[in-house]
Amino acid sequence: MRSAKSVGRIVGILSLGRMLLAPVVYAVLLPPVLGTSFLADAAGSALRIRVALLLTFVFGALTLGIAIVGLPVLRRHGEGLALTLLSLSVVGCATLAIDDRAILDMLSLSQADAAAGAPHEVIRALGGLARTTWRWAHFSNLVLSHGTLVLLSLIAYRGALVPRALAAFALAAALLSTGAVAMPLLGYRFESLLLVPTALGQLALTAWLLVRGFVERAFQGSSEPQRVGGLTLGAHT
Repeated sequence: MRSAKSVGRIVGILSLGRMLLAPVVYAVLLPPVLGTSFLADAAGSALRIRVALLLTFVFGALTLGIAIVGLPVLRRHGEGLALTLLSLSVVGCATLAIDDRAILDMLSLSQADAAAGAPHEVIRALGGLARTTWRWAHFSNLVLSHGTLVLLSLIAYRGALVPRALAAFALAAALLSTGAVAMPLLGYRFESLLLVPTALGQLALTAWLLVRGFVERAFQGSSEPQRVGGLTLGAHT
């Protein structure tokens, strides 16, 4: 069984992978299909969009990997929370697939709109529906994704797996960002600046995990006595 320190470092590596991949996918590769003018822009960037969609599956796998790798340690400080984290990660992979499918539909509509003799009015009407579908899928997925950050930070705080001040900041920031990405689902405007504290919190948390891992002493306690050579040594903490 891996030590808490090594588990924490693996979680840190996976978290770093997520942090590096997200801006590449969503800020570099996907903008042509995510903007309001996607019907005019996406067709000329079809290859990069498809590459980005393949990379989103890597992103989903990293998120799921954090929950799976961390489970043996995290469940010692809240089994229900740890299993909920795993469940949200699995559901998040499903909503990510729906998100990706909506983007592919938008790309197909853009390519159809660029063809000679295309029924532009019909395509534009379908484009509006496709974009609405994508927004619902995308922000639903973001709620689940940021929800996993809330749970991970909460478990880390409860179990003192990292310094509690660091875990508390990451938790508060994740709660803020989860609310921010939920606002469009309620009909309100999305404020991207509300994601900045979460980015800082996750950067600090990831840096700690890469260097120190999870704190070993945080889960070494046990109420069962040890027996050595048939002698009971008593409970240890």
